Amino acid sequence: MKVKKMQELKLYDISKLQSIFNLTEDKTREVLKILAYKNIVRKISKNLSEVELEELNNGESFENLEKEFEGDKYKFKFVGIITVKDICLIIYPKYIKEFDENFDIDNKIIKQLIEVMRKYESKEQKQSLSNENENKNYNLLALAIDLYDDYHINGLYSNEKTIIEENGEGEILWEKTINEKDAYFVDNVPFYLDVFSVNKETNEEEIIRRLHRCIITESYNKIKEIFDILDYEPINISDDEIDSFGDKEYIQAKLNQEMSRQFVDKKQKQLNLMKNYLLEFENSNEDEEIKFIGTTSFNLVWEKVCAVVLENSLDKKLEDLGLNITDNDKNKTLKEIIPKPEWKASNSDIKHQSAKTLIPDLIVYNKEDRSISIYDAKYYNIIFTEDELRGYPGVQDISKQYLYELAYSNLRKENKLEIKENAFIMPTDKKMENENTIFEEIGEVEFGIFENMDFKPIKVKLASATKMYEKYLENRSGIKISD
Repeated sequence: MKVKKMQELKLYDISKLQSIFNLTEDKTREVLKILAYKNIVRKISKNLSEVELEELNNGESFENLEKEFEGDKYKFKFVGIITVKDICLIIYPKYIKEFDENFDIDNKIIKQLIEVMRKYESKEQKQSLSNENENKNYNLLALAIDLYDDYHINGLYSNEKTIIEENGEGEILWEKTINEKDAYFVDNVPFYLDVFSVNKETNEEEIIRRLHRCIITESYNKIKEIFDILDYEPINISDDEIDSFGDKEYIQAKLNQEMSRQFVDKKQKQLNLMKNYLLEFENSNEDEEIKFIGTTSFNLVWEKVCAVVLENSLDKKLEDLGLNITDNDKNKTLKEIIPKPEWKASNSDIKHQSAKTLIPDLIVYNKEDRSISIYDAKYYNIIFTEDELRGYPGVQDISKQYLYELAYSNLRKENKLEIKENAFIMPTDKKMENENTIFEEIGEVEFGIFENMDFKPIKVKLASATKMYEKYLENRSGIKISD
């Protein structure tokens, strides 16, 4: 399988994609059509509105891009791995400027990204394991990795039999032994020459266990090249083929029967993974199938990484933080104390409250120095130098950061809190001057409309993405972003 590296949101024309896929133009367009249906690829043309272009380019205007158009172009709005035909596409985040030719280094980067995205999905999406409608969200690549990881955590599916035997090697059943066996006394101390013991035995030939072995081995072999890229150890624990277990109706019936009498969560998960694999196996077309693992919403992943690493206080209760605010329940969270807009019809005293209000990405409360910091985790690829500014947050983003500060003014006054900083945080792959540093301030932005409100400029900070992901995967939080 040929491995090709691509960049999220980079423009590719059809001839370039033909070369990458090694397909005819018609076949290439068929692949792009399927990827577009899955929201992985966007076709970009001059007919797109400026709103759509800005959504894809984070602040770059149509004029900045116009020179790149010589016909239709395509962008991958996706981060992760895609396999199509005999091609493996590794699509890196847009902030990674250059890919190293050393595949060992590159593979470590993509492996870390996949781990981050899978952790995010497991925490945020919380797919219902018992909902068969969720099967449509799976594909072979994601399923194979789930099966592999589950096997290394939970082992093979098993139903243990409890066997009671005399003088066995298992745990002694004293109550049964005392009630049913004769005791011999020496110095008034009872001794039992024969005892009952309990032993648990796994039936290695049980059909579900054998099926599990078969599916794990087969799914690994189908995408072995991807497992190699992700540095997974080889696995071969079965010589069986799925057809040897019977037709699909029989296997599904056996799995459903087992699920109906199984109440252990990890075993339910294993049974669901097997069911999903069989459905994917049944519905797949090897000639046309596209497999992928990753996300079309990496901005949400970046927000979550920042929230965990910086220890977001937004969902913490005032009472738990030791804060007070007049006319508000101390059981409310920092997010819930922000007022909602109220609507009132003419000649009426009845007010209607909006369902939504301003919600910042990140509020970090520091009890030691009695301060709060307001952060917006922006997944932007900013270029910010003395001579150039591109890919920057818009007027709405800047305005909201000031409004968040205003929304917490009462809380600050009543608790004598300082606004430590208000900042945008964006990922970068550049090396920091200080290797021990995660964050680097590259500038600031201010908005004259708010100049009479005693607000400081909003800082612009870059965060080392790799180091942030390390902290996220280690579940380390409370990292200081400023002194």
